[in-house]
Amino acid sequence: MELQDFKAMWNTKQQQLEQQLEIHQEQLLAITLQNNKSNFEKYLNFAIVGRYLALVYCLISLGLIASMPYEFRYSIPSGLGALAMLFSFFQHSPLKKSNYRAMNLIELQKNITTFRIHTLKHAKYDKGIVLLWFLTTIPIYLNVFYDIALFSSISHILIFILTVTLIIVVTKILPLDIYKKWDKELREATEKLQEINHYQVGDLKR
Repeated sequence: MELQDFKAMWNTKQQQLEQQLEIHQEQLLAITLQNNKSNFEKYLNFAIVGRYLALVYCLISLGLIASMPYEFRYSIPSGLGALAMLFSFFQHSPLKKSNYRAMNLIELQKNITTFRIHTLKHAKYDKGIVLLWFLTTIPIYLNVFYDIALFSSISHILIFILTVTLIIVVTKILPLDIYKKWDKELREATEKLQEINHYQVGDLKR
């Protein structure tokens, strides 16, 4: 085999290898993009379900209030919990479902970033609202279903306060913050999408 033939064969093999690598790279990027779309859609759907659950919790509070409307020690706090949940329902109204699988990379990045900003902005409010709802619902719930008048006994009040305090401490210690988990994974998804974007831009410049 002459040197020129060997060089030609080598160049052909090299081109084939480069083409295969590009195909594998594109397939990997496509899989990564699809996975990011699926994960984002999952988190968004979860958040939307949470929004409508806030409305359900509001209705639960109103139902409990209707059971004992004139026991103001229980009904007024429960009403505040209902209003807080109603507020939560409306503050998450910007969350909308869309066909994210059909979006291009730039649109997906924008939507993920918008969702991250929204969840981080409202995370503290959501936690506070959930805590307030439990604090205002448990006393009236115990009274309606178990005939336990929580506010009529100092010992009951102390047990309730200690239990709530313990729950708050445990949730602070344990890694149960779903918002931090979402933010971390969505930030990583955004970084991966940025890498895909750089690859595609670089590919176009060749």
